Amino acid sequence: MELELDLNPVEVAVVLIAVAVLVALAVRRISIPYTVALVLLGLVAAEVLRDQHLEITPEVVLVVLLPGLLFEASFRIEFRDLRESIAGVAVLAVPGVLIVAAVVSLILHQATGMRPELAFVVGAMVSATDPAAVLATFSRLGAPHRLATLVEGESLFNDGTGLVIFVLAIQAVQTDVSVPGAILQFFVTVIVSILIGSIGGLICSWVVARVDDHLIETTLSLVLAYGAYVFADALHQSGIIATVSAGIVLGNVGRRLGMSEKTRNAIDTVWDFIAFLLTAIVFLLVGLAISLQNLLGAVVPIAWCIFAVVVGRAV
Repeated sequence: MELELDLNPVEVAVVLIAVAVLVALAVRRISIPYTVALVLLGLVAAEVLRDQHLEITPEVVLVVLLPGLLFEASFRIEFRDLRESIAGVAVLAVPGVLIVAAVVSLILHQATGMRPELAFVVGAMVSATDPAAVLATFSRLGAPHRLATLVEGESLFNDGTGLVIFVLAIQAVQTDVSVPGAILQFFVTVIVSILIGSIGGLICSWVVARVDDHLIETTLSLVLAYGAYVFADALHQSGIIATVSAGIVLGNVGRRLGMSEKTRNAIDTVWDFIAFLLTAIVFLLVGLAISLQNLLGAVVPIAWCIFAVVVGRAV
């Protein structure tokens, strides 16, 4: 996906951050989710700057943006709360995602004539939910804490599930992949990725317990977030699942082993800022990466896909 924009990366980053702040200030007065406003603004900007050039690579999204967002959310998850909802989280994040991908694939194939293997690729891409707007609504309505934990916990792990089945779906399009082999590869990837992240989180927790410097400890959390992703990815495992596991371990074991209150406050503040920044950039880039003309041209398949996702989630 390409959009021409005659700015260097630093200038682009500054512009995106400035726009995100302006949008955040503006939506405080209106009743639309912040993320939706950012996507709409990105769509408008893409039309205005149609003749400019900005290249948005998968590496930017997967390596720079996703690990930070997932680590921040997983670091805040209380394992005690997660343990109470773990069965629901597991069902929604693994078979739930697979069911949604299958339902989307079936409906798209039947409704639009898309090849089944390509329809499954689309299903894999859209099967993982983003709960930002839902959690904001929960907060406003005072929804039960356990329900919020269930939704947030599922959202952390379903990204990993979705990415693993997406990779398998791409392989199925390019070569012949046996179903038993794909199932085995899926479970091996999930288990090994959890082990990588958990071991990294335990090592970081052990180091944090022996260091009494909030700057060093905060920096270690940053190294863990991106290091777990890069290490797992280098071993051809799921960096997303590894990062989530690392965040949960550090957030529960590391916090209790030896983090001072000053360190906890510092890490919470830094990751609050990082999450705000990355969320804003992600949703702006989503809008910038989509041509309004292409969007309107695909409106019928998009409508079928939305319908299919809702049906799949209901199932």
